[in-house]
Amino acid sequence: MYRRLMAWSMAIAGVAALAFLIPLGLNVRQYQHDIAMVRAQQEAREISSYATFTGDVSRLTNTLRNLDYAATSSNDIVVWYQDGRAVSATERSASVGTMPASVSSAISNGFGAERPSEQSVDGGRELLWPAPVADGNRVVVRVFVPNSVLNDAVLTKWAWLAAVGTAIVLAAGVVAGRFGRYITPPSAKSAERQPVV
Repeated sequence: MYRRLMAWSMAIAGVAALAFLIPLGLNVRQYQHDIAMVRAQQEAREISSYATFTGDVSRLTNTLRNLDYAATSSNDIVVWYQDGRAVSATERSASVGTMPASVSSAISNGFGAERPSEQSVDGGRELLWPAPVADGNRVVVRVFVPNSVLNDAVLTKWAWLAAVGTAIVLAAGVVAGRFGRYITPPSAKSAERQPVV
């Protein structure tokens, strides 16, 4: 009897754990995604302010090199000018020299009324942050957030959630087993005391 009670308890605990942990796991992934995009927005805002006040491409290049975004950011950050010139803040972009279609579209559409935009692209997510510069030109700060950053440590957190769920199921089985052993002997003794007809 107590084995059956253990099986029922573990099944109920497993269903309850799944009902709780699956939504939590999805929230963990969305939370990490939001953190990555908020960090990308902060970087784009900072770099656009530098571009606004420096104006000159060479001065902006020196400023960004001194700030060393390549060491502090895992994103690919490029400042694009209307005339096609580009300044890489992280010096890891393979796209410098070829303006992405999304940036070209933002420029031709009047920079989307100066509002930032983001969209999914191959390998990650892209943030476009338009800004004016001192010489009357316009720039678009493109921040590419790779999937490795969007999903950073998500698998590790999912593994911890799975371990918690497993521990809950096992604990339910142990408690049910001990409880079953306490109630099984009295039941067997009462059955033995009943007269056989």
